[in-house]
Amino acid sequence: MIDCKYIVDLLPYYINKSLSREDNTIVIQHLAQCEKCRKEIALFILAKKESDILFREVPDDIIKSAFEKVKDNENNSVLSLSQALIMIRSAVSLTRKATKFAFQLI
Repeated sequence: MIDCKYIVDLLPYYINKSLSREDNTIVIQHLAQCEKCRKEIALFILAKKESDILFREVPDDIIKSAFEKVKDNENNSVLSLSQALIMIRSAVSLTRKATKFAFQLI
């Protein structure tokens, strides 16, 4: 049987369907025989599902509704919706990039 460390290193690529056919087959065969690695992949899948939920798109109508109600504390005026949307989209974009990068390292 192939070393578990080698398989664990391949799991993020397996989950993201980016392995070669040969490596994909190796992972599948190993998982069929190794309970420890099946538990490991279950954790990877759970983490991926959680991140997908956290970083899914927020519908524009919800963002618009929320930021129409945001008040600037200094002068009690409504923040520019376009400014708020730019800030939120930038933050979401950076968070997504960081998450994808982190999953590639796992």
